[in-house]
Amino acid sequence: MVFSSIDVVVTDGVLLPWNDFETADQSKITAEARQLAENVASVAAVAESYGGSYYYVGVPCQYVFYEDAYPPYLNSRREYTEASIAAVTTALDNAGINFIDMGLTFKSLGWADYLTSAIDNHFSIYGAYLTYLAIMEQINEDTGLDLTIMGDGDGEITELPNQYLGSRTRKLFNLWQNGETLSILTPTVSVPFTRTDNGVQAEPTVYSMPSSQWDTVLYWLYMGGDVASTVIDTGREELPSILIYGDSFTNAVECIMYYGFNTMYSLDMRHYKGMSLGGFINEYQPDIVVCIRDYQAIISTDYNGKNADWVQ
Repeated sequence: MVFSSIDVVVTDGVLLPWNDFETADQSKITAEARQLAENVASVAAVAESYGGSYYYVGVPCQYVFYEDAYPPYLNSRREYTEASIAAVTTALDNAGINFIDMGLTFKSLGWADYLTSAIDNHFSIYGAYLTYLAIMEQINEDTGLDLTIMGDGDGEITELPNQYLGSRTRKLFNLWQNGETLSILTPTVSVPFTRTDNGVQAEPTVYSMPSSQWDTVLYWLYMGGDVASTVIDTGREELPSILIYGDSFTNAVECIMYYGFNTMYSLDMRHYKGMSLGGFINEYQPDIVVCIRDYQAIISTDYNGKNADWVQ
């Protein structure tokens, strides 16, 4: 069974986004990828000016995991996805940017269902953990920082009993249910920290936990959603600092990433208005700067894809 309601494609096992019909314009995609790489290079240059390291990370969104779930008469964006990833890989390589393509990892695992969601655009905590792992391993390989990585036995995954309302089930007024839940990953040995959101002291937690097992949960479970700016300080001055910026795909990764750093800054330039991204990096000088963007936005030059000098 396949039908479309609002902008949701309903199948027997997964709710997918409606993708308008399109022809992948290779020359347009290549030009957009080159502009994105130019913008990213300007951000990386700020970090590198004081000895920092920069990484651009691409993560597949839901429709990439479930390309084969679309019937042949609907657009899975397969052609666009392949063209845009090829173009951005080349453009970033030509610009000398460290690019981590998580699609390669997820593909090697057969696009396993447990890495993503059947009812929402985002990856699961398992997909977020693999993304965290790839970033940390690449940093250690490139920099020799020998950062502590949360591996087997260092963290515990807990599945919440609460009903999960993904973005697509909400659009269907929760009339389509599949029993999907969300999980959290916490260190076996707690790492105390303080947290500020938008310059205001916040609860020292990375999860917005429900008050009871009967409450529904949203993807905002992770970091409380799309906060403009967050600072997590673990008080371990001997460790380096990191800035993560990007769209909502950063949230679940941030819930794990703070574990290996003294300070973790996070920005979402769709909402942050304090200063330019380059100005922020120059002022706080994080040792590592990471941008995480999903495949749908990976060559977009809006907001988190703009250059170092852009200010809202």
